[in-house]
Amino acid sequence: MSCSTGMAGGSIRAKAFLKAIEHIAMHPILGAGEDSAYGLSYQDIVAKSFFPSDLGLIGVTYKYGIVGVISYLTMHGKIWLRLWAANMDCRDADGRINPLLWGMLIFMTAQTFNLALNPGLAYAQGITLGSLALSLASLHRVRCANVIKHKSPANTLAPTPNLSILGT
Repeated sequence: MSCSTGMAGGSIRAKAFLKAIEHIAMHPILGAGEDSAYGLSYQDIVAKSFFPSDLGLIGVTYKYGIVGVISYLTMHGKIWLRLWAANMDCRDADGRINPLLWGMLIFMTAQTFNLALNPGLAYAQGITLGSLALSLASLHRVRCANVIKHKSPANTLAPTPNLSILGT
């Protein structure tokens, strides 16, 4: 089987989807798990050109089952919603959005649009950025809540300087 572009490439992907769906039907709850350098790889077990990471959410379900895909989608949604809420809180507290949080929200929105084909948070880079986004959004929500709480009515749009992020 050729791995060049064209029909052969589409055929390989279609066969990989079918193999993954067959396995998901047999192991729907926890999936196949992560392959290891110390054991057989997916290519040894399934097929030479089988890479679950190329199958989007089907690949996540193949590797981690229904439990994994629900966990993944829950965290993806939580990060997106936390970034949105943090941006709205910063807008209310400071009279403007936070550019870093807004950039991360745009990134997460792009990840959402591409979710079926490429679950970006399932990789080391995505986990790192998702963790950072969730942390920053949470810290900014606390900071903005403190700003709103300590703001005088006469100066509602100016940022409040020197407020502790953790509220201590």
